[in-house]
Amino acid sequence: MRWKFTFLPVAFAGLTVLAGCNEDSYPEKLRYELHPYPTLNSKNEQEILGQDASAAEKSEIAEKLLDYFGTPRHPWVKVSDEKVSEELANNEELQLSDETLEAGSKLYRRYCLHCHGLMGDGTGPTGAFLTPKPRDFRSGKFKFRSTVKVDPTTKKPDTGAIVAPSRADLIKTIKLGVPTASMPSFGLLDEEKEINPIVSYVIHLSLRGQIEKRMVGSPGEDVDLDKDVQQLAETWIYGGRKGRSEKMAFPVPKPPAEFLAADNTAAMQRFERGKKLYLGDGGCVECHGKDGRASVVELATNRGRRNEWGDLNAPRNLTYGYYRGGSQPLDLYYRMRLGVAGSGMPAAADKVSDEDIWYLVDYVLALPSQQR
Repeated sequence: MRWKFTFLPVAFAGLTVLAGCNEDSYPEKLRYELHPYPTLNSKNEQEILGQDASAAEKSEIAEKLLDYFGTPRHPWVKVSDEKVSEELANNEELQLSDETLEAGSKLYRRYCLHCHGLMGDGTGPTGAFLTPKPRDFRSGKFKFRSTVKVDPTTKKPDTGAIVAPSRADLIKTIKLGVPTASMPSFGLLDEEKEINPIVSYVIHLSLRGQIEKRMVGSPGEDVDLDKDVQQLAETWIYGGRKGRSEKMAFPVPKPPAEFLAADNTAAMQRFERGKKLYLGDGGCVECHGKDGRASVVELATNRGRRNEWGDLNAPRNLTYGYYRGGSQPLDLYYRMRLGVAGSGMPAAADKVSDEDIWYLVDYVLALPSQQR
């Protein structure tokens, strides 16, 4: 019977080589390959884009993307115009130089591949056992951001539009982790030498994934990769095409003056105003319930609610006191004001004023103590 256990050392050795415990660099012959793209259809059901692609079709797509994005061992982001490629590599927001990406790929293999997978699709060997599933970077949708799209003519922010996060947003997520979501804190890593290259490599995986998804969604159609790669890269610098809109950090107004008052009367007034907004115009009660518990008994629709990848994704129980995007008031302000991309959590931009959001933040932060 001893032979039954001989597979364990072999399996463990295979996992450690893949995850980079013995060596940081990927094998020279390793290539990116097409993994299906789960999406949510109009019937609240999961669909899998690309699962029927033949081996030949997958190989053709991978071959076309090779010149633009390289391999896991030698990643890059390049287009035919060398000047444009150089601009993308040296851009402060992107930081996509070959050296930075190669360093990032090694660090990603060591710290991130276990959960987020080789392709950045959230299907690493550990990620398969986690709920919620690790983020699929290929969608270009990141939950925790402080950025908005601003029209350069009107200067008005479109807080409902999904835009790329800033580098600072991604750095913060990596450093702090995501409580209750299996994403640990990597705060002990050196920000400049380790976290920064990882962020660049995540951007690289996101750019490649978004281009690949376009190709999978339009089989047989000619794709102008030079144009698409450049425009998509610019969404990380701007909110959209250069000259039409720009990406910027959302200007957060200061909380109303009464938030500085220390007396109980002012605190109760803030609480009651926040509660009224929570139950009314803020719309929070529709998903999180009257008491913040998001109970399926009160809200039956929460039982089958799914995110944009088609995975079950119940609204947050706000009485726990754990907030995945950070627990500071400003963190909650961003989540309410800008929404949480991919999760179904909308931006409050069209419902309440910036000032009112501070009252909602104050109320939500008080909910855990109200349930004891």
